Amino acid sequence: MKKYFCVSLIVFCCAALNAQKNTQKGLAALSQANFGTAKTYFYKELKKDSLCAAFGLSNYYLTPFGYQADSAFAYLTFFEGAYATLNAKSKTKLQTDLALQDNTAQQLFHQLATSELQVATRAPQIEALELYMERYGQKYPDYKKIVVALRDSLAFDNALKAQSSSAMQAFLVMYPNAVQQQKAKANYDLLLYQERTQHDTEAELLSTPSIHTQGKLGSGFITNMHKLAPLKHLRALFKTIRIHLKLARPGSKFTASTCSLTA
Repeated sequence: MKKYFCVSLIVFCCAALNAQKNTQKGLAALSQANFGTAKTYFYKELKKDSLCAAFGLSNYYLTPFGYQADSAFAYLTFFEGAYATLNAKSKTKLQTDLALQDNTAQQLFHQLATSELQVATRAPQIEALELYMERYGQKYPDYKKIVVALRDSLAFDNALKAQSSSAMQAFLVMYPNAVQQQKAKANYDLLLYQERTQHDTEAELLSTPSIHTQGKLGSGFITNMHKLAPLKHLRALFKTIRIHLKLARPGSKFTASTCSLTA
């Protein structure tokens, strides 16, 4: 039993030593821009020492030659978590063998976050910006501010291009803290009014001001109703408007002759 245990321990130590040697060789090849060789060494030991392999592969996928943000993030996340579970002795050994420091993972994450920010802002897409915030929002709040502002602006532009009240309403709901909220609300009111009065029918115009009774939209309603209503019905029509729509302001006066609201 003791013999079996000793043999197992020797095999384990040799495997660990060889694994760290593979990582060292891979990092050395990487420093000399031998990317294919470096990648081979890192994958060779992936099943033997996943922590060291993850460190090597995260470095590889951060290089311009092998850059893959998703792979770098995955290996770096694994390395950061696994390194945090090591005891002080194991950390010291890794730091000596692989030239690591306690903040190495943070440094690599900052490098990755900076690279991803450049990519995400070069040709921005809402989905990519959302993913960026999910990955790095807590670690880098200054980067998050840049991405949030860009995402909100892009979403607002998309809502404007859609030219529909439903798209503008979706923006209002999905991005309640966007700086474009006030503009979006104004556009939503205008678009909804236009959609509900697009045929200029009396039924449409009568039903619309229950939603839009202020400012320019209210005035637009009065103007359109002037085109529709025969003069003999104006008095009854304006009475209905005053009662149900509360469109009149203090000191205002309806005149049947001009069919307008004058102060």
